[in-house]
Amino acid sequence: MKKLLFIVGVFFMFSCGDKPDVMFTAPSSAEVNKEIIVKFTNPISSTEKSKYWITIIEKSKEDKDWGKWQYVKDNAESIKLICPSQAGEYEIRLHDMYPSKSFHVVERASLTLK
Repeated sequence: MKKLLFIVGVFFMFSCGDKPDVMFTAPSSAEVNKEIIVKFTNPISSTEKSKYWITIIEKSKEDKDWGKWQYVKDNAESIKLICPSQAGEYEIRLHDMYPSKSFHVVERASLTLK
């Protein structure tokens, strides 16, 4: 029984990883060049030494790639983004820990642009 509890504890510890409890809701589709609002489940703690930033990028691109992006203000509950000018399949990607990590996606959501 102790081995099982140990294994479950280790699994829980590693399955949680270093991903913070930050989530957002965003539309799954929108029109090109239109504004969308991304709403954070909890206010974002975005400090000078650990900033959050968000981008809309083609879904096929790597996590180190970005499109038009912006920093998320400290204590933000939402952010307005302008959609790219070409239709297609995109992702909204939220990164954290800048500048210590240039690219660190902590949340993503699919976005279809028409």
